[in-house]
Amino acid sequence: MKILIIIILVCIILFFIRKFLSKFKFPKITALSVFTGAVKVGKTGVSLACTLSVYRRVHFRWKIICFFRKLFRKELPEEPLLYSNIPLRKVKYHEITLEHILRKVRFNFGSVVFVDEASLLADCYISKDKPELSTELLKFFKLFGHETHCGICIFNSQQISDLHIALRKCTSQYFYIHNTSSKYLPFISYCKLREERYSEDGSTINTYNEDIEDTTKTVIFRKSTFKKYDCCCYSILTDNLPVLNIPMFNYKHDSLKASKIVSFRPEFANLFNEINKIKEKEKDV
Repeated sequence: MKILIIIILVCIILFFIRKFLSKFKFPKITALSVFTGAVKVGKTGVSLACTLSVYRRVHFRWKIICFFRKLFRKELPEEPLLYSNIPLRKVKYHEITLEHILRKVRFNFGSVVFVDEASLLADCYISKDKPELSTELLKFFKLFGHETHCGICIFNSQQISDLHIALRKCTSQYFYIHNTSSKYLPFISYCKLREERYSEDGSTINTYNEDIEDTTKTVIFRKSTFKKYDCCCYSILTDNLPVLNIPMFNYKHDSLKASKIVSFRPEFANLFNEINKIKEKEKDV
């Protein structure tokens, strides 16, 4: 009888453990993996955490192979390296260049490549302006796994549709990041993530019958990842620009009607011209 009670208790405990673990996900990183999400939602942090995790595993495996090859006095394989298009802190990495993308030079075999804001490299519109470049990009993405000897490339961007069609043609699934958080836990961060399927129309595969947050999984990663990069690394482009502040304040009885539309379209920007002229004439009178 005691044994039966113990078995039942173990089964109940295992059931709750399984139910608890089902809420977590360990992203399965393939040769070309894409992370998407809204602006400043934590795409770089999550995708970089996955990149570093994969690279540690790849580099450890390389060390094991080298150990046995030295024992048998065989030629050592190339060391897999970490490549990135943004600066990283306290991480040994190598810079990505356009020569790599155009296949004029190659990555070390088995390397891990990290591309932040991939649409800045090549967006969906560049294929119309430079069709010859599209062919080169298609070769790079299609043959990446072969030419790097099973290397891994991890991208992130706001939208899958914003990426160049050459990359989208090589992507059948991607990871959508709903939100990230570092609260309450001292050494780890977590994000809510969902694996999505991708098709050419982008609408027939991903359907939602409930709140999308209820369909996400939790991914845990090291909080120290956020210290390894600058989340505003491109702010240097505007940091030195002059600051323009136009102070405004309306009292209780002041009108809250608009006096202009800030727009690049002249038909909108000029809508208030006639009204403003009439107001100026009324003031003069």
